[in-house]
Amino acid sequence: SLDDFFQLNETVTLGSHKFDPDEIVAFAKKYDPQPFHLDESAAEASLFKGLAASGMAPHSNSRGRA
Repeated sequence: SLDDFFQLNETVTLGSHKFDPDEIVAFAKKYDPQPFHLDESAAEASLFKGLAASGMAPHSNSRGRA
């Protein structure tokens, strides 16, 4: 089980990826078409104050599906 590898409250760095605006919009068009993922003007007016990648994008990227 994962309990054999990780401890409660342990932080593990698995890598990193910086999503550029084109990647954010392309992913959102296919899988998560929210205004704050698709449109920079709408995103500026949102609680994110700018274009935000979908929460599903990092997982999809790690699985080679973005």
